[in-house]
Amino acid sequence: MRFKITALLLLANAITLGLIWHFENNRNHGATAATTPLFTPDIHAITFDGPGVSQPYTLEKHAHGWRLAQPYAWEAELSHVNRILEHLRFLQLDESFTIAEAKATGSTLANYGLDTPQARLSVRGTAPTPINIQIGNPGTGKIYLLTDTGRIIHHNTEKLFASLNHTPEHLRARTIFTVGSHEVRNIVIHSTAPGAPEQHTRIKRDQRPPHPGQTDIERIWRIETPISADASRHLVEARLEQLTRLAYQRFLPPAPETTTPEQLQQTGLATPVLRITLEGNNRFQTLHIGNPDPATIDTRNPARFAKLEGNRAIFTLRESDINVWNNAASTLREREFFQFPPALLTEITLRHNNQTLVFHRRDDTTEWGEWTIPKLPGTTATVTLATDPQIMRQLITTLNHLHAENFVTDTPTPAQLQQTGLAIPAYQIELAFKDAARRTLHIATPPNAPPEAPLYAQIAGEPTLYTLATGFLRHLPLDPKHYRNRLVEQLPPDTLTSVKITDLATRKALLTLSRAPNETWDKVLLAHPQHERIPMRTLLAQLTTLRARQYLADTFRLDYTEKHLDATTPEPWRYLLETTTSTPATTANDTRKLYLTKRLGGTTQTAGSPVQNCIFHIEQPLMDALFPFTFERDPSREIIPIPQAPDLPQAPPATPQTQSEKH
Repeated sequence: MRFKITALLLLANAITLGLIWHFENNRNHGATAATTPLFTPDIHAITFDGPGVSQPYTLEKHAHGWRLAQPYAWEAELSHVNRILEHLRFLQLDESFTIAEAKATGSTLANYGLDTPQARLSVRGTAPTPINIQIGNPGTGKIYLLTDTGRIIHHNTEKLFASLNHTPEHLRARTIFTVGSHEVRNIVIHSTAPGAPEQHTRIKRDQRPPHPGQTDIERIWRIETPISADASRHLVEARLEQLTRLAYQRFLPPAPETTTPEQLQQTGLATPVLRITLEGNNRFQTLHIGNPDPATIDTRNPARFAKLEGNRAIFTLRESDINVWNNAASTLREREFFQFPPALLTEITLRHNNQTLVFHRRDDTTEWGEWTIPKLPGTTATVTLATDPQIMRQLITTLNHLHAENFVTDTPTPAQLQQTGLAIPAYQIELAFKDAARRTLHIATPPNAPPEAPLYAQIAGEPTLYTLATGFLRHLPLDPKHYRNRLVEQLPPDTLTSVKITDLATRKALLTLSRAPNETWDKVLLAHPQHERIPMRTLLAQLTTLRARQYLADTFRLDYTEKHLDATTPEPWRYLLETTTSTPATTANDTRKLYLTKRLGGTTQTAGSPVQNCIFHIEQPLMDALFPFTFERDPSREIIPIPQAPDLPQAPPATPQTQSEKH
């Protein structure tokens, strides 16, 4: 009997579900439902609750996006909200039927799970009243929606329910700030150390007026308090980007309507150790940092309790993510404190005790310009020299990116200036600019300090004291030869007509090459053995551009000698390299002489140019190109004597062997 009743119930249920399916698929034949969407695009609030919803929530739209309004106020994860909105907009009233139409088929609200709905959805737009929806789940895997106008929707409902059926924790954004880094205009930091007064730091987005003759406005960050100084734009913007993307570690359980004083006291948020305020476009947010979280798993990087001002939600952050803001006036300060526009630079003066070296700019057609070292009274220059473009660019770049190792003080006393040596600085760097004031940097070491002592620096007219890298001054020698143009001579293309190398000790020609005006070097080299052609071609290529690796003297001397390494006697000029050039515009040939020492080591050989009036070390490629025609061909080269080996103990006389022992 029980089996028959169960079978009848199952049959009745199947018939009912079949009728529902049949009605849903054929209702359009007699229905006159509207074809407009259920919701208009102006949705600005969504509430999801009900008996079957463990954690109800409310989402609200505001000027900068969506956020959770209940159970706590917090920014919502936009991707999740967009998924809900997408499914809401797909709900169509023509995909529905009325309760009366359902009853006409023998169905009741219980068949749709709508007699006791487990969830409710309330959607508000610009209309005065919200649209309320009951959500039913009859246990068949199908979701039904009942509108407050009595219509049952069955199409696209499962995806909507899946997007709604999440906890607030899943829907909230991981990031803390809603103010974007691009809109921040001011950063205000209040920090409190135990037993110390509160420190107030303000960093402002600013702009520097263009330099004379320029139109570009430089975007900068300025520290306004507790000092007035430039902040590092790169560091501030990098740290600000990290801060606005900062994510919480964990949320504490939802707080009551108002966070209790006990909670604030326990978390240290009643008197936060750090407050960071980001001021944006007509809005601001303040982050409060409190005590360490005792539940921290990683003790090397503990978490701290935190909250946003005006928001009762309490969460935790990694301490390492906010430590940089504790001492922002120092950590974010611009360390390249001597910056200037290279294009406006007209003169550089280096002074060290009684030595002075001056650089004059010859033109302003390029950013880096062409520079000379003039021969001026009181300077180390004995002749006027053209400088090397690459070395001058390195010098200007070094000065423009001068880096402070540390900030000593912004309020130095006379005693500190005396102790650091800046009362009478031993080194000065003076820069002159076009249509701008001169800048002077003083550099000194403490009196009687060892060589490894730090260098102290101060810009004339400014109070701040800095320390520089110990070896900084090695990059600024006052020797003019260091800056002289390394290009000794440049021959016009295809003008070289003869090359001759003579051994000055034997007066023997080691190499003689020449070509007629209409003859190519390739044709000339064909007359020589094949194994000599490549070395000759290499030498000819090197002679078109003569560069100095290092200058030794600013004037040429025929009686010059050089003592190198462990040599016992100085070496005079050993070879004479003569080159002749001819151009179609001139009938006379131009012969240049270059005197050379022997190769003084694997990387050293000295040359002297009477025409350019200098003595210098040649570069390695030319040295290697000369080698086959000097050292390898020189019959009078010295052979280094090998010392006599010390006497060794005599071996015992051999014992005569028999014939059988020999075999």
